Amino acid sequence: MTADSANNRVILTVNEDSHSSMYVIHPSAPPAAQLVHLAYSVDPVTLGGGGTDDVVIDGSGNIFTAGSNPAVPGAPALYLVVINEGTGIATLTSVFADNNPSLPITLTDPDSLSVVPASSPRFAGDVMVDSQGDSTVVFVANAGTLGQTLTSLTIGTQIDGAAWATATTGTLLMVDAGTNKVTPMSGSFMPGTLFVSAPNDSGVAGFVGTVSLTTGTITPVATGFSSPKGLLLIPGTPNPGPYGYHLAAADGGVFSFGDSTFFGSMGGTVLNRPIVGMATTPDRQGYWLVASDGGVFTFGDAGFFGSTGSLKLNAPIVGMTATADRPRLLLVASDGGVFSFGDAHSFGSLGSNRPAQPVVAIASTADAKGYWVVTASGSVTPFGDAQTLGSVGGTLNKPIVGMAATNDGRGYWLVASDGGIFTFGDAVFSGSAGSIALNRPIVAIVPTASGNGYWLVASDGGVFSYGDASFFGSTGGMKLNAPIVGAGT
Repeated sequence: MTADSANNRVILTVNEDSHSSMYVIHPSAPPAAQLVHLAYSVDPVTLGGGGTDDVVIDGSGNIFTAGSNPAVPGAPALYLVVINEGTGIATLTSVFADNNPSLPITLTDPDSLSVVPASSPRFAGDVMVDSQGDSTVVFVANAGTLGQTLTSLTIGTQIDGAAWATATTGTLLMVDAGTNKVTPMSGSFMPGTLFVSAPNDSGVAGFVGTVSLTTGTITPVATGFSSPKGLLLIPGTPNPGPYGYHLAAADGGVFSFGDSTFFGSMGGTVLNRPIVGMATTPDRQGYWLVASDGGVFTFGDAGFFGSTGSLKLNAPIVGMTATADRPRLLLVASDGGVFSFGDAHSFGSLGSNRPAQPVVAIASTADAKGYWVVTASGSVTPFGDAQTLGSVGGTLNKPIVGMAATNDGRGYWLVASDGGIFTFGDAVFSGSAGSIALNRPIVAIVPTASGNGYWLVASDGGVFSYGDASFFGSTGGMKLNAPIVGAGT
């Protein structure tokens, strides 16, 4: 069954074993005209097939159905369907055949169908055919045309249902045929991820998992089912993003994930001093890296406005921030000294009044007419039009290492090296890693555009997502040449 939203109708194919037919439902039509029955021409049985199973519509409006349970070699595995409701006929044209020795792909049990979404890292726009009994999926590019190509992928086990994530949030509905229950799983998703169900008659305990489109490996995400079958992923309301992030290492290496574009790095260059921070341009088409001597390195559309690389500093640079609307850069040193570049203005610093604990980060107000600096103890000092919103009181388990301001400049988050989160003003608390045994300390926090989520980044490149922040990957499983020290979108 599939929804044909362009024509305000639902299309169903019935009976996968023999004597298949098709139905069209028009929900908005008068009751007597809501259901239309269509006979297949030619009947799949006469072509050596057993029937039909599942139906999908691709991005061009073409309708396909699977040729199920073939009785003889060479029976079609996938049909193109042309519907004529006036005559009551659904005409079938073979797209490719199964069990055919002349093809590199031999299928015995074509089952569920789906169309690969544009967000998928591979096979975008293809029709995917799941051949359940063969533990194989086939991706058909340009289905039904002279330029059609087939790619098969062997997967870990037999599957009986598939659904693609098309949004960063949503609800995955999982049908358990053994208990006649539907189990929902809501949360954040990586668009383009393929979810599949492995029923218990596949020789494994029933589970739902994600499929690697490169290796075919299935990673379980939900277990304990009697016999999971159909899957349906209902997209949630899209969050405003961003849908990716960059990580910066101390040697100048940059790692980009999701839709964040890689514009270059200093990874192959011998630096005078290590990189300590990163900031991205407002349009996300570039970024700056800053070293502990104040040297600034630009990539993409990030402009160069100056640096302290040639100055003798009283204390090393430890943080950087860029304003949201115009090319302004602010650097802060561990003694609280603030350095402004572009058309950014300095509204004061702690440089002449060295704080008891070193400064670790700086964040700008929304109008760029002020900023906050924070020390390792969580003491926050405002300058310019930055409001006094509070500091961390008492003794911390671990020092503060990062800071981020809300979009309206009326709040900020502080993050400690153990992943503890402290919110002030209108900053929303969406969770923390404070109770998790981390492999490496947290070094940065990056908020989402809505302010209803954020990413925490550890020095090994591990990324922790909270609220409406989606996970797009990490370097947590890689051996890095130098630790991660900064992040941006």
